[in-house]
Formats: sequence, C-alpha cells, structure tokens
Amino acid sequence: MKKLLFVFGLFIFMSCEDGKEGAEGSDGLNILVLTEVEPAGSNCVNGGTKVSFGYDNDVNGILESTEVSTSTYICNGEDGNDGDDGVANINVQVLPLMASDWTFVDTNGDGVGRMSAGFGNADLTLDVVNNGMVLIELSYTNNPPYYNSLPMIYYGDFQNGGDVDYIVDCYFSYSVGEITINWSASDNPTASQWLSNSAIYSGYYKITTILPN
Repeated sequence: MKKLLFVFGLFIFMSCEDGKEGAEGSDGLNILVLTEVEPAGSNCVNGGTKVSFGYDNDVNGILESTEVSTSTYICNGEDGNDGDDGVANINVQVLPLMASDWTFVDTNGDGVGRMSAGFGNADLTLDVVNNGMVLIELSYTNNPPYYNSLPMIYYGDFQNGGDVDYIVDCYFSYSVGEITINWSASDNPTASQWLSNSAIYSGYYKITTILPN
C-alpha cells in the first residue's frame, strides 16, 4: 500500500515540471498603402484617387507594383451647376421721426384722436406686400440705439402721473409704396395733450423690409 502511494506522488511531481520554450517566430510583414491620382476614365468618370494595399515583401518601406494585392478607387462626384448670383433680400433704413413729423388725426371730429406719420418706401412693391414682410423697431436714442419692436404698449397717465388707468399703444400698417405708424391712447387725448408728450412718439424708427426670394 505504501509503495502505491509513493509512485502516485512521483507522477504528480513529474507532471508539474515546466516545459521547454518553443523557438521564436519570424517577424510579420508590414502592410503598406499607396495613394495615386486617378485620371478621368473607366474607373472614375470624373477622376479621383486610387488606393492600393499590399505586403512589404522586400522590407524597403515602399509598396512596389509587384507587391500590390488589392486596389480600390475613391471617385470624384459630378460638378454641380453654377448657381445664380445671390441678392440681398433684406433692406434696412433708420428714419428719425420727431414731433414735427407727426400729424394729429381727429378720429371722429370731436377734438380727440391719435398721432400718425406716413411716408413712402420704394421697397414696398406689390410682390413684397403679398409675399414679403415689414418689421419696425423704435429707439428713443441713437447713441447708442436701443430698439424695441412694434407694436408697443405703454401704461400711464398723461395728465396726473398717477395710477395706470389707460393704455397708449403704437402700431403700423403698410401698403404698396407706403408705411403708416400710429400712436393712440384709450382715453383719446387732444392734439395739445399729444404735443405736450411728444417724447412718447418721437425717436428713431428702424424699418426692415424682407423681400421675397
């Protein structure tokens, strides 16, 4: 019994012994890539680039023609048609409208009404009115300007400077060749009241005309 145990232990010992190292393998060959201009022809109608791949068999760092194993082509696309010259489709003008540029409009012949300023604008063709757009902004100073878009709404009191109890608003309209800007108030001020508060409607009006393409 003891002899059998000894032989078994020896077998285990021998089987755990390290094996011999194998011979070192040869270094692999590098794969090289070559790009060349491909003229217009059967491979590329509009020309392009030829890309070739292969092993560097002679280990000189250059992909010889005899070493090329495969090639592919990256072709140029067709030339597009020349587009039309672009034209600016936005016109901007800044128009100072001071107290003397406004007209009092007596709406119902009762001595009260609104202030209005109308002026021509050659950009407003029928095509622009039908298919374009007009934007107007107001700045009370021009150095530097600080613009707010119309329509505008103010809350205040012309006479007493007290609580807000009516609305003053500015809006505009346009037609072919003309723009009109209006200031009105819910309590229907008189001409003298509007004149004494000309700072409300006097300023620099920026008119942006967006033309159709």
